[in-house]
Amino acid sequence: METTEEMKSALLRKAETCIENLVLSLQKVDEGDLQELEQAIMVQVLELGRSCLEKVLEEQGKQKESATAGIRECVGTPSVW
Repeated sequence: METTEEMKSALLRKAETCIENLVLSLQKVDEGDLQELEQAIMVQVLELGRSCLEKVLEEQGKQKESATAGIRECVGTPSVW
């Protein structure tokens, strides 16, 4: 699948937001609390992965819809055959 510039920009914005949220959440972690640190990192990484996957699937859905619409226009309706 090709990545459009619009999609790249959207994914980069989401990554930046997740990194900012991570930095803010790390400021609240007590010094030496590795379990809380790991949890904060995992939450943000999983959120980033989920939102990137969602965006990619959305884009694929749009591409399939437009391809299907083009085929329908070319072929016509089955009742005409």
